[in-house]
Amino acid sequence: MKKQNKHYQQLTRDLRYQISALRKAGMSVRAVAEIIGVHFSTVSRELNRNVTVSSYSPSLAQNLSECRKRTARKAHKRTVKTDQIIREGLYLRLVSRGHQSTIKA
Repeated sequence: MKKQNKHYQQLTRDLRYQISALRKAGMSVRAVAEIIGVHFSTVSRELNRNVTVSSYSPSLAQNLSECRKRTARKAHKRTVKTDQIIREGLYLRLVSRGHQSTIKA
C-alpha cells in the first residue's frame, strides 16, 4: 500500500491499467485509490472522465489524456520569440514611464 502523495501527480499508463484491473476485480474506488496511492477523487475523476459506453479502457484513457495535454492552453510554452516580444514590451513601458536609468543592457 502506497502513501498518498501530497503533491499533484498525473496518472501514468501503468496506474491506469492498475485501476482497470482492480475495478474489474470488484474493488471500490476508495480501495483502488488506497492501493495505488492517490486520493479517491483522482480515481473517481479518472473513471468518470474516461469511461466509454461499456466500460473503462486504460489505453483509451491514456490516449485521451495525452490529447488533452497537447491541446491544453497552458501546454504552449514560451519561446525565444515570445521572450523577445516580452522584453521589448517591458523596455517600451519602462522608457515611456521615464525609467531609463533602471534599464541594463
